[in-house]
Amino acid sequence: MVQAETPAVSLNDPDRLPKPKPKRSLSGQSISGSGSNSKISRIAGVSHDSPTPISHRPLSSPSSSSAPTPSALLPSKTPAVDETELSKSFSELECRAEQQRPRWEIALDCARQAAALSNDDMLAEGRREAAQRYAPGEVDHFFPEPPSVARLTRLADRSGEEEAIAMALDAFAASSSTCRTALMDELKQAKAAGDRELTRRFGRRANALYTLTTRARALDAPVRTRLTISIRRIAAFRAACAIRPISPSSAVSSRQLTNVPPTRSGYDRVLDFYRFSDAARHSFGRAYSGPQFFTDIKRNVAVLHATRGEADSKCVYNDYAVSGENAPGLNLDGREGPFEAIACEDGLGEHYLRDHDAEYKLVTEFCARHLDMRRRGAVCTEYRGRITLWSKKPLCASCSDVFYQQLGRVLPRATLEVRVDDSSPGHTPLR
Repeated sequence: MVQAETPAVSLNDPDRLPKPKPKRSLSGQSISGSGSNSKISRIAGVSHDSPTPISHRPLSSPSSSSAPTPSALLPSKTPAVDETELSKSFSELECRAEQQRPRWEIALDCARQAAALSNDDMLAEGRREAAQRYAPGEVDHFFPEPPSVARLTRLADRSGEEEAIAMALDAFAASSSTCRTALMDELKQAKAAGDRELTRRFGRRANALYTLTTRARALDAPVRTRLTISIRRIAAFRAACAIRPISPSSAVSSRQLTNVPPTRSGYDRVLDFYRFSDAARHSFGRAYSGPQFFTDIKRNVAVLHATRGEADSKCVYNDYAVSGENAPGLNLDGREGPFEAIACEDGLGEHYLRDHDAEYKLVTEFCARHLDMRRRGAVCTEYRGRITLWSKKPLCASCSDVFYQQLGRVLPRATLEVRVDDSSPGHTPLR
């Protein structure tokens, strides 16, 4: 920060700013400010129809017969950014921040309350949540995410409006930095030329810009404080968690994880079963060691539910699967069925055969093991019922063809329904 010889001038006090003068070069020659060649000052991409740039002129105009003054030795150059527009932009940002401040303060208080809980308190929350969700005989096999941790996870991200304001503040800071850099260059030249008046003027303006930028960066301080508190507390909780062992009888055979409905609640049931388990053995995403927190679920999770007969008929098949080889849930282990997967591209641009996708594994297992249909081209006209497939992610081209086309040909009298993360209420039967 430049130490000026006189107090800094606030950009929000126009009466104390240098009065607009006709444009002049530092040599004292007048420059026309009108006509087609006049330049419009710009700030952060906003232009003025009638610009009034802040300029300066030497203390006295040199005559043709006098020696050049110190200011006449400086090059003709003025800052490219209009400080008046910066002040106006700041006022607009300040107004937007003030409108959001009550929400920000409430969210910050919520984060502080959740973060104040100890790790033991948070784990106890998870056990109480399990007792509310599951039957007494199931409670020991499930561990829902503690409500306080779930709350902190939501608070660790900016909302859409918060993100928009943060981007606007970054743009303002960049424009302010550009303006101040230009002023500092002028200040150095004024000092080198020995022009004390210009030195004081540029110093005051640079100091005022520094103060304005500092105030702008503080506008969304409650949001940034909330993010810091939430992120650090979540990290501390996870670092203190130990791997929760899942015995082979309840995990690999997965007989303790039954009655998984083809809904979002069924998906949550799967996550609650594997939460804090060994990510090296039960991988759902990019975490390959330590307790499973589901911070980045790369693999898709799907649930299949099939009934036989008319409405309200008995369930004849229900299972879940996770995409990938040796994944949690159902794995085909070399078993074949009447379907043919194709190679296609995933969301990351990788191209591979989709015969280990969760949706493919489920319909293949249902037809091969429960309907004894293991060869390509087989058709079963005796089966009548509803087959509901729930998928966390939209179906890829291969799984879409397997379910909508191939399964429809194999079971021509079945009613088929696909649900994608419960985003579409009801069902979408093919017939």
